[in-house]
Amino acid sequence: ALDEATRQAALDYFVVFSSTAGVLGNVGQADYAAANAFLDTYAQQRNERVSRGQAQGRTLSVNWPLWAEGGMQVEEATRQAMWRNAGLAPLPTEAGVQALGQALALGGDQVVVLAGQVDQIRKLVLNPSATKPLAPTTVPKVAASVSAQASASVPAKSDVRDMARGYLAKVLSAGLKLPADHIDASAPLEQYGIDSVMAVELVNLLEGTFGPLSKTLFFEYQNVDALADYFLDEHRAKLQPLLGLDKAKGHASALAPGRGPGPQAVTPTPPPVLSRRKQRFARGQQALPGAQGGALDIAIIGISGRYPQAKTLSAYWANLMQGVNSISEIPSSRWDHSHYFDAKRGQEGKTYAKWGGFIDGVDEFDPLFFNISPREALGMDPQERLFLQCVHAAMEDAGYTREALCAKHQGHGLPGNVGVFAGVMWNEYQLYGAQSQTKAGGFALPGNIASIANRVSYYCNFHGPSLAVDTMCSSSLTAIHLACQNILRGSCEVAIAGGVNVSVHPNKFLALAQGQFAASDGLCKSFGEGGDGYVPGEGVGAV
Repeated sequence: ALDEATRQAALDYFVVFSSTAGVLGNVGQADYAAANAFLDTYAQQRNERVSRGQAQGRTLSVNWPLWAEGGMQVEEATRQAMWRNAGLAPLPTEAGVQALGQALALGGDQVVVLAGQVDQIRKLVLNPSATKPLAPTTVPKVAASVSAQASASVPAKSDVRDMARGYLAKVLSAGLKLPADHIDASAPLEQYGIDSVMAVELVNLLEGTFGPLSKTLFFEYQNVDALADYFLDEHRAKLQPLLGLDKAKGHASALAPGRGPGPQAVTPTPPPVLSRRKQRFARGQQALPGAQGGALDIAIIGISGRYPQAKTLSAYWANLMQGVNSISEIPSSRWDHSHYFDAKRGQEGKTYAKWGGFIDGVDEFDPLFFNISPREALGMDPQERLFLQCVHAAMEDAGYTREALCAKHQGHGLPGNVGVFAGVMWNEYQLYGAQSQTKAGGFALPGNIASIANRVSYYCNFHGPSLAVDTMCSSSLTAIHLACQNILRGSCEVAIAGGVNVSVHPNKFLALAQGQFAASDGLCKSFGEGGDGYVPGEGVGAV
């Protein structure tokens, strides 16, 4: 827009401020890096238009680094890592102003500004692959009682795992500010307050010793036990010296008697073990044993649901048996429908519908039970909270806990080979966040329906497919269909599927009235005489 507005102006310069992320990249900021790289390319293209007489003024893109004052800032540990690994320092304001003047005096479309050690910066720009990751490179040493004592023989496998757990607990204790012996190896790390920022910091810390690691490591392996197994499988060679196992191995070899001529015991070569990480992303490439079959080979082993005037399936069944009409006017706990209701059709900003089926207690939720902070729970879509509760009840009905499901189903090399499929059509809770922006103290609501399924997978530590499905009125049916397909093709061993639908904002009724979809009398008359629409109903269910 700015380019178009100034296209006929007699400009001397058209300068855009980009970031070094567009040149060097930055882990976890792919979108930010791509946006800045666009500015760099745009500057080049605009200069080409200037040469053809289609624009005026030299275009320059300046890739700025981290500034010493103001703007986006990082922690001191990150600054030290930047200096140690890449020779980079934050740019002082005075030097930045001077650099801008020099950049304008130079020719070219793009100038990268960096501050720090010149020799290392040249290596960084001319050969980025030769530079160490911009992350802390030291890991706390493990106490002698854990890592420095080499036994007279190679430790047993269980002992090695215990040593690895002790080592990782020591590393985590530094970030969590908690004694290592207070960390339960089997407990979810979220119980100790680890969040996404701390997870990235801990990964950076470990990368200094083990090399590049997945930035989502602590979300894939959510307790010390799982982390220990991962590092023993994927980084044993680097882990052994930290545990003192290299000394133990050498000592054991020295004690082994020499062998002369004669028959030798032959140790069979074990089959190669696939990487746990590679297995995780190899789902669906081959079906699990016995996965071939038809739809009747899939059993429903647990079920749960909540519906209008029925908090349980048994109450819902009783309502059906007794012919109870569970339709009512929009309850005042949702919104005051009198502000929007007008029996006359076609009135702007009004709806002729005020009836529906409504679930009781949609605002009732125990966040701490699900390891969710009360503040975070306030920003969650009620549909996300309801589906999480419903899934928990369905697992109870099946006689499983989340830990039992994870332990029993470990296909593809990871615990919790369970898929989650959620049918969701309406997504209007975020409208309240948009409305609040017009007032003081506004807040933002994410409004991502994917999190309705992902929240279940995260809470239960499931590693199967996890997705929300929106195919309008058939969303829940499609979710169940996809769950069956994924079981049959071997993508997961067990699946939880269902749907959720809650009316939380008047926009839904306004939209239904605008499209003439809603019934004018609060009655559904499918294929019947006098039917002029349907009545929206709420519900949540899972199998």
